[in-house]
Amino acid sequence: MQPDYPRDRPSEQLDLPLPGTALGDPTDPSTYQTERRGLQRAYIQRLTAENHLRHSVGNETELENLLRQLKDELKELH
Repeated sequence: MQPDYPRDRPSEQLDLPLPGTALGDPTDPSTYQTERRGLQRAYIQRLTAENHLRHSVGNETELENLLRQLKDELKELH
């Protein structure tokens, strides 16, 4: 997704440990957040390197259109 894509929460509140879980009490939540984001970047890089199909969208309309297109394609494959 594009950096300016609307989200439920600001990006600085994403990828933090969940309170009340085993991972919810790290000594430094920002370290946890950085680690999680690094794992996500590595996963995307691996998918890209292996030439897996990946879609990006810039706004809600593009996302909705992409989902409709994928739904139609999956229906044909079924």
